[in-house]
Amino acid sequence: MESDKAWKRPARAKRFVIYVSAPSCAGKSTLTAALAKRMPDLYTVSYDKLKWQLSGYHRGKHKGLIRELTIGLLEVVCRTHIPVLLDLFLKDEAEYLHCGKIAKRYGYGFVTIKLTAPKSVLVQRFRERVANAKKTGTKISVTDEDLFVKNLSTHSFAPADAPLFDTSITDADYIADKILRELV
Repeated sequence: MESDKAWKRPARAKRFVIYVSAPSCAGKSTLTAALAKRMPDLYTVSYDKLKWQLSGYHRGKHKGLIRELTIGLLEVVCRTHIPVLLDLFLKDEAEYLHCGKIAKRYGYGFVTIKLTAPKSVLVQRFRERVANAKKTGTKISVTDEDLFVKNLSTHSFAPADAPLFDTSITDADYIADKILRELV
């Protein structure tokens, strides 16, 4: 499923931030990999990557600090004039607009897309993620299924008219190609 909603971008933006709003296990990592394959200079500004760089990271204690670092890194990367993928849960319109202003300050377009999938698909992907983490010894932040399901009720902010893709029926390569056709 893909919505035909308007893309929020300047015409033929040469610099851009791609903000992906999606619940956990909706396919952000898969889409990021598909975009990176097509754009070797794409820099991913990721809350999840930054949090694991803090020794003793604790979600309740360090959430604000990591959010501040992530938004600060967005600004630093925008100064370099390379394309950015923003992987951050924006809790409200004020945070969304703040990130958009950072992009605009450096001459970037700010493109928002939303990913979704049915709850049953998200839960199955979560179970696979947990099983894989146990098998490989990889650390993941949420391993409790009840907490995962509870977290699905919170949504990152994105404008209602942002293009929407259902990753249970739409391939990440298609989405990446669609994004790039709209940007360049």
